[in-house]
Amino acid sequence: MSNIVYNIAKEKLSEGLLDLSTADLWLMLTFGYVPSVDGDSFVIAATPYEVTGDGYSRVKLTNISLARDTVNNRMVLRADDITWNQANFQADGAVIFVDTGNDATSMLITFLDFDGSKRSQYTPFIIQWSAAEGILNIR
Repeated sequence: MSNIVYNIAKEKLSEGLLDLSTADLWLMLTFGYVPSVDGDSFVIAATPYEVTGDGYSRVKLTNISLARDTVNNRMVLRADDITWNQANFQADGAVIFVDTGNDATSMLITFLDFDGSKRSQYTPFIIQWSAAEGILNIR
């Protein structure tokens, strides 16, 4: 599996109905979720695979920025790294979504594949974004 951008997000971006720099973006961790770029549109599709365990909760992305990269001809979405302290869970991917307060209407943006399972046993579970690549690149 690899990282994907859901088609609903592409559609809303192209229609001017989604502004990633101002959207209420959240992240949830998953285990065993196989996303469908066409078939999945809302968080409810991924909730059966959401991680459970001590120290886990969904996290709001902070210090979001969307910057133009003129060298690579793209837009780069960035946010602060995420840490769950004293975490006891296992995840193999993450979903970023626009939170509406209802999983049935919270739009999926991107699925990030961890390329294998990552486990934390009462230690910090950290997602550190690449300084150069950010979270998401729009070309």
